[in-house]
Amino acid sequence: MKKIKEKIRDNTIQEGDCQIWTAGCHTQDYPMMRLENNGRMVIVVRWLAEQKLGKKLTRSTRVKNNCGNVKCVNLDHYDIVDYHTDIDRWKCTPHQIKQSVRKQIQDEFYNTEYYHGIKKHLVDKYNTSYETINKILRERKA
Repeated sequence: MKKIKEKIRDNTIQEGDCQIWTAGCHTQDYPMMRLENNGRMVIVVRWLAEQKLGKKLTRSTRVKNNCGNVKCVNLDHYDIVDYHTDIDRWKCTPHQIKQSVRKQIQDEFYNTEYYHGIKKHLVDKYNTSYETINKILRERKA
């Protein structure tokens, strides 16, 4: 377990109160890591929550982010929510970005002369995921 905690420490940077994951991520940008004892891929904050609670989380339990930064692995920025006791908080809510920032993203994308790599640039600049950028860009087309 010491190696895993060192791996987490080595793959995060501090930004304000957030601990930002800099290593591999799921396609939806959730921080992921491979466990060394069995090679299984796990979501970092879910693994941290299990270590803190001292038990495996059930399928009906979610670790919900409160700070809005999907790459944050600071467990203080998460709630552990169970489907059977709090269904309203258990449901997924989309990553919220202010309307003014959404318009900024759309304008930057559609007014850019170069298109190769523009989405990656927006993901990095606005510290969000490809999925969120794509949703924002689809809003303008509608």
